[in-house]
Amino acid sequence: MVCSHAMEDPSDLSDLPDDTLLERLLAALHAIEAAHVAGNDDALRGAQSAARDFARRISSIDALRDFSALPTIATMLSGELDARAITSMLVPVERALDKKLRDEDFLIAADDWSRDVRTMPLRLVADSLRSSFNVGGLFRTGECFGIEELVLCGYSADPSDARVCKATLGTHEHVVWRRERRVEDALASCRAEARLTVALESDASYPALEEVDISWPCALFVGNERHGLTTSFCERVDVRARIPLFGRKNSLNVVSATAIALEHLRRRFEAR
Repeated sequence: MVCSHAMEDPSDLSDLPDDTLLERLLAALHAIEAAHVAGNDDALRGAQSAARDFARRISSIDALRDFSALPTIATMLSGELDARAITSMLVPVERALDKKLRDEDFLIAADDWSRDVRTMPLRLVADSLRSSFNVGGLFRTGECFGIEELVLCGYSADPSDARVCKATLGTHEHVVWRRERRVEDALASCRAEARLTVALESDASYPALEEVDISWPCALFVGNERHGLTTSFCERVDVRARIPLFGRKNSLNVVSATAIALEHLRRRFEAR
């Protein structure tokens, strides 16, 4: 536990490499963050005291000479801590350890699963996404904008993969989802329901999404991170659309593009 590290004799710490000391400092700061998010004042005081003691012991042996943020962190640990202060201590330690953080690594306490959700009659269909993180991002984005269903096709991962579950931040328990073996099968299901089908692609010849007619219910199809949807598939849907871009790159990350499209479609649905 963090407390046991904090109470070590300084001479024991002097033999440890810098990365080990930084990892222990990071663990101590994470304990503060967890207690703060949980609203546990007793645990917060204990974690802050342990982290402060550990930082002082490191300083007393003149360790981490190349880590310039240590004096600032030690000073902050002696004062009142709020969420921003805790984050400002965590960030330099994470960077020093070259931690590659993703959204699911952050503690988020603002979710309200008791709130009523207003879905719109839109089905999101994702074909052969390679990244578990991107699949999780579609769950989160879809939940935020109130899709009625997410359909995962091809080799897209799904919540049976622990990495997807972590990336969804719990939204996989609140978004209706299912699998289709092929994206063509998902298209056939939409046609059987007389559902408008929209392919989102980066082809410059496609009209901007705001320029196309949308009817409800509809389905938005997005494709693989690198290859997108095939040209032959796009020729079979009712509507082909793109998001206008103004830089040199001709495409967005699939989750970013989907978020923009869903926000636009949600506004059009609300304005009917």
